[in-house]
Amino acid sequence: MPANYSAIGKDGGFFNSAPPCLVVPYERLSLVWLNGVRPFDINRDLKFDRTNLTVKGVTPADLLNQFMIYAENFPQTLRNEVLALSSQARNLIQSGSTLLSVEGSIAGSSAALDCISRSGTARLDVITARQRKIAVSFRFVRYQDSAGQMKGGTSQEPAEAEKLLAVMNRLFLPSANIELTLLNAKAENLNQPLGSAVSMENFQKHVLPLRDPNADLTVFFIGKWKGTTDPLGSTFPHYKSMVVDDAPLQYIAPQTGWPPHQRTDDQIYYSKDRAATDRDLHIVLAHEIAHFLGANHNNGDDNLMSINRQDLKLNKGIVMAICGK
Repeated sequence: MPANYSAIGKDGGFFNSAPPCLVVPYERLSLVWLNGVRPFDINRDLKFDRTNLTVKGVTPADLLNQFMIYAENFPQTLRNEVLALSSQARNLIQSGSTLLSVEGSIAGSSAALDCISRSGTARLDVITARQRKIAVSFRFVRYQDSAGQMKGGTSQEPAEAEKLLAVMNRLFLPSANIELTLLNAKAENLNQPLGSAVSMENFQKHVLPLRDPNADLTVFFIGKWKGTTDPLGSTFPHYKSMVVDDAPLQYIAPQTGWPPHQRTDDQIYYSKDRAATDRDLHIVLAHEIAHFLGANHNNGDDNLMSINRQDLKLNKGIVMAICGK
């Protein structure tokens, strides 16, 4: 096997990129596999900026402690799942695989971790991301239809807010060290018609004043969004607000498994009581959140900010835009 790096679990990094990329939360650590290098010596086989990165080999004796620290990179609901991976890791280490613990001391930096050995060469990009917490409020807005009935607007309910943030944190917390916390979620009624699709003018005049001044971000669901250049959602950083269409239709990446032939994205992100079409909504919601955090569109496929085929995945450019400051 040639020298290569591989992730621990699906959300351990961006290993479809070239070179692969690992996010290390500032003041914590990440774990990564280095494969195909035997025998292995950190001082001999690894080249990296030691003023920025600290890299250690993980032994079976220290495995559980390292995984307990690593699990803190994930949402609370996933930590037992991450800890369960330690049993498999123990077997691999005893079989001769190399597990590395990586820490970064310069927040917002990107550094290379190069393996140069008799078995070949491999490179890993390491991004050190400072923790950010974003307090989010949701507003679920209904308004009068053409008959004067309060039947226009969103079909979503405030109870959905917590579930939506759980999906967002599955993406943003391990992949960018950004945690979204729920401040509040409210239903709002507007006693006037806004049309079958809410225009930018009506949104700014009637809906935007309902934003929560205490939130870092207010997310509006208003039913059908007409918008401007992007009909699925829009972000208003100056007003700390964004709006998302209730039922967006996306051209998204196929729900392929990672690792191959194992769990699919649908199995990872959704439970049996959630419709598969929720995935489109979640991609649009995460896309607009990334815009709010500072990311722009890109030309690559199968990532959150693609102008082509989008997926619930970040890449190095997105991460550097939203946390490389």
